[in-house]
Amino acid sequence: MIVSEIDSDLKNRIHLSVVTVVYNGAPFLEETILSVTEQTYDNIKYFIVDGGSSDGTLDIIRKYEDSLDSWISEADRGIYDAMNKAIQGATPGYLCFMNAGDVFYNASTVADVVAALNDREPQVIYGDSQVRYADGFLRMDRALAIDQLRKGMCFSHQATFVEAELLKQNLFNIDNKIGADYELFCHLHSMKAEFTRVDVCIATTSADGVSDEQRTSSIKSHWLVARKYWPGLKTDSYYLAKIFDSFIRMSLRRLLPRRWVSTLVRLKYQ
Repeated sequence: MIVSEIDSDLKNRIHLSVVTVVYNGAPFLEETILSVTEQTYDNIKYFIVDGGSSDGTLDIIRKYEDSLDSWISEADRGIYDAMNKAIQGATPGYLCFMNAGDVFYNASTVADVVAALNDREPQVIYGDSQVRYADGFLRMDRALAIDQLRKGMCFSHQATFVEAELLKQNLFNIDNKIGADYELFCHLHSMKAEFTRVDVCIATTSADGVSDEQRTSSIKSHWLVARKYWPGLKTDSYYLAKIFDSFIRMSLRRLLPRRWVSTLVRLKYQ
């Protein structure tokens, strides 16, 4: 669904706060800012939370300061701590985290999401995302039904709009350095929060910059969370198989030439 001309009712139907968390993200921040400020939907407030950057990040923020509703730059305890700061200061409505390097899929994305809701206002809205590789390859990552959450993140965090008041009552666990977003969504699901999937591609995210060790740590982190909410052999066997699969993929990436790995990725998703 593409909304080319937005009627007056749609322009103000829901309020959305978009937050960008950044730390030394100068090479990526401007693209993120433009993807937010160029949205055709009117009822958006935009905030940036910087962790005390020492590169050119603050110069970029100041360049677009007139397009921002607010921004801060101060030391924090990591990305989830910075996100909690944004949540605690959020106004009523929905909250979306579009962090440095992430972008909305296109200029009409927010309007498309609002139109797809058909007058519903669920507590959590989520959709598809596009994954971008360093060589320019793009693939679509389809969001899964919420009952698949036991198997890990079944949607991209950047492709979600969550009620601000719900987040204020359920902040990110900053002690979970890798999977606090997954832990939060599992917790909300256990609370019977209303999740609604919309057939809209919401965000474009990068597939690069994550090491093999980080991927394995992420799987282990998700496993610990999943065991809390879905204990039993079914969950354990699933994550053991996932770790084994990750080990095989790591081995192949280290053995094969980089161009072969890129070709295999393209063949997998075509």
